[in-house]
Amino acid sequence: MKSSAPFLAVILAATASAQLRLPFSRQHGAGAADRSARRRTPPAIELYRAEFTYVVNASVGTPPQNLSLALTLSDDESWVLDANEWSYQDYGAFWPGNSSTFVRPGWDSFSLQYMDGQLAYGDRIRETLWVGGAAVPNLTMGLAHETNARLGVLALGFNRSSSGVPNFPDRMLAEGLVNSTAYSLWLDDSSAESGNVLFGAVDKAAFEPPLVRFPVGRATFPDGVYSSPQTFNVNLASVNFSRRAGGAMQPLVRNQTAVEEVIVAIDPNFAVTHLPHFLAQPIWDLAGATYDEDLSLATIPCSAASNSTARLALQLYGTDGPVIDVPVSDLVLDGDGVVTSTWNWDTEAATTWCTFGVQNTSHIRTSLLEERSAWSLGAHMLKRTYAVFDLANREMALARAKFGADRDDVVPFPSYGAEIPESTEACNEKYNYCPDDSNGSGSTGRYRSGTPYDGGLSGGRLVGVVVGCIFGGSAVALGIIWGILACARRRRQSADTAVDDEKAQAVTEAEQPPALPPRPPAPADPEKAAAAKVVAETEPPPAIPPQPPAPADPEKAAGAQVNEEQVAPST
Repeated sequence: MKSSAPFLAVILAATASAQLRLPFSRQHGAGAADRSARRRTPPAIELYRAEFTYVVNASVGTPPQNLSLALTLSDDESWVLDANEWSYQDYGAFWPGNSSTFVRPGWDSFSLQYMDGQLAYGDRIRETLWVGGAAVPNLTMGLAHETNARLGVLALGFNRSSSGVPNFPDRMLAEGLVNSTAYSLWLDDSSAESGNVLFGAVDKAAFEPPLVRFPVGRATFPDGVYSSPQTFNVNLASVNFSRRAGGAMQPLVRNQTAVEEVIVAIDPNFAVTHLPHFLAQPIWDLAGATYDEDLSLATIPCSAASNSTARLALQLYGTDGPVIDVPVSDLVLDGDGVVTSTWNWDTEAATTWCTFGVQNTSHIRTSLLEERSAWSLGAHMLKRTYAVFDLANREMALARAKFGADRDDVVPFPSYGAEIPESTEACNEKYNYCPDDSNGSGSTGRYRSGTPYDGGLSGGRLVGVVVGCIFGGSAVALGIIWGILACARRRRQSADTAVDDEKAQAVTEAEQPPALPPRPPAPADPEKAAAAKVVAETEPPPAIPPQPPAPADPEKAAGAQVNEEQVAPST
């Protein structure tokens, strides 16, 4: 028993510190166009990702080999470059032969292809990954022999493995580094040069309440409900704008129904926000951006980054959902995308054009489904947003980021599947997803019938249905019992009527005159007897007085009346 106290202390300490902070920084690639160039080959879509990649420092193997990995929220499988096959090692690569913990279960078993055109092929391996000073052993990851990327990936998305192979968040949970598979992500300031990932906790000092949570992976397309439980996708609820700071907000477009049918992925790893054209065009008009046919991009004068006063307000999920407040100046990608210049002979001055942070998708997709899949809110749109991604509950929470905090105020998830700490649950009747508690705090009760997003009933409604079924079933049972009793009562009434009829018959028979006295015995002479018999048979019997009519049977009378009505001729 003496050893239980130290053991309990270790457990409590592990629970209290079940969090891991991992700083990241922005990778500035070398792919930006020369500022003096006016016309170049239209850039590939992967430019938006490569030019705005958040990178973390990590180590792989035993002893640890240092390298850099790109954060991604949309993928579930981490991978590293094979130093034996890849000569480009500016961000580091892994030498398998130099690690004592390297395991290669199979050859040519790893293959990934991303929507932006990046790909990686190689082997699946098991190794120890070190991040933030913590070791994650036996992590299954890819070892890329062939790829068009310049660095590997640390994947933080939903586990899509059909065989149940644990990914990085799962392994962190198994090793006791976190209590639940969830993490927070935010930037240090509006420059978006650096930020933090906090695994298994939220930092109250990094956001301004409320922190509004809502389900992800369930949304509605115009042709029905779209459910993808392994993505951070959500419906837009509204898009409003103001032309000046502090001005009144007004709807960006009149067709509010069309806005609500737009589903966007929340992915700060992409620099650019992609929206359908009916939303992108009015945002371009508001900001002063124009579409460059040669570049297939919307561009904007780079000066808008310092002189634009317009603002956007995007509300997600529903009328109770979080609102993302975005200065249009944040959407000018100065140095992050294609930068060109034009000469104006009238003013004898050059205008520098930057890639605008909102692009449409109609020109880069070949089908409606692919175009819908490209709708997303990128890093520049989310620059001032604090986000929590909860894999265990398939939820996320958003709040306005608070820059410049001089201290931490970390609140860990208390257990696996616990609600996001310090969050308030948004209500949306469209999906039957509303808080169970009356005060709306989100701190007690939540919908857990099956998965939270399978279109089931909320807790309150489920109770109502159960109570309704109980009362409804009771009413049906009472109705059946009443019917049985009614039938029995009718049968008793019929039996009583029959008895009364029999009694009436008996009374009637009792009131009849007495029977005639018996005839004298026939004489002994046969001939006389025969003659007497003939006379007796030919004599008419005495008349019997008429009997009073029997009491009428109501049911028979009713039947007779119905029969008469049925056979009555039609006039």
